[in-house]
Formats: sequence, C-alpha cells, structure tokens
Amino acid sequence: MRKRRERKFCEEDFTLKLAIQDTLPVLFFLGSMIVLSVLFPSVLFIIGASCSLIAGFSKVLWKFLMAVKLGNKKWLSNLFIPFQCMGFTLMILSLFVDRRFISSSEMWKAVSSLPSGVFFLVGVIGMVGMITMSMHFDQSVNAHWRAQLVNTLAQGCFFVGLLLLV
Repeated sequence: MRKRRERKFCEEDFTLKLAIQDTLPVLFFLGSMIVLSVLFPSVLFIIGASCSLIAGFSKVLWKFLMAVKLGNKKWLSNLFIPFQCMGFTLMILSLFVDRRFISSSEMWKAVSSLPSGVFFLVGVIGMVGMITMSMHFDQSVNAHWRAQLVNTLAQGCFFVGLLLLV
C-alpha cells in the first residue's frame, strides 16, 4: 500500500485567484438554494441551506484573508465541516418531514428531462469526483485548484439545471 504524502498547509499557497475561484461554486450553490427554496418552501430546508452557505462562505472568507495576507484565521476554516454536515443533514431531513411539498413523479420527470437532466448528471458526476478527491486530498495548491474547478463545474451545472426547470 502506498503511503500518502502529507504536506503541511502553507498560507503563501493561497492566492487571490484561488480565493476568487473558491467563491464561484458557493455563489452557484446560493443561486441553486434560492431556486429550490421557491420550488420547495420548507423552513427546515431553508435552515439547512443557510447552514451550508455559512460553511461555504466561511471557507471563502478564510482563503480571502490569507490571500490578502491578513493571516490564517483557522477558526473560519473549522466552521466548514460542522456547518456543512448540519446543513446537508437538515436539507435531507426536510425531504422526509416536508414531503407534502414534493410530487416525486413530477420531480423525477423534471430532473430527468432534457436538457436539465444532462446538467444534473454532470453535477452528480462532479460531486462523486469531489468525494473521491477528498479521500486523497494532499493540501497542495494543485489539489485545491482541482477541487475548486470540479466543484465550480458541478455547482454551476446544478444551478443551470434548476434554472431550466423554472
């Protein structure tokens, strides 16, 4: 078994370009959550989406502060996992608690229709890619760039797919 090479995080690795790139998937996710909140008016879903957005924006702010040399505010980065987990847990839970807002046959028809279905499929493939990359993440600048580009593609595709439905 190959031993994974760990590399310590280095503040100088984060540039303004990377921080700006990190903003794009969070903005796409925000747009998607606005569209979904209109289509699925669940308070629990909106709270979950808000938690996930706090996670994303805290990570973005952390990278921006390092990029402009204002220091490593690690507590901002540390908000990501708990808020992301809490957010997605609440969003998934809302699908069961507030299922009265959902027509599963209508939802499946919308999600699998063309062209939105293609965008959703690319988004799902991107999310699977993100999970795979996270298992082998080495904290290098290249790993951050790869993750952000895949995340931007995935979130952008989800957002476009949703926009095509409304």
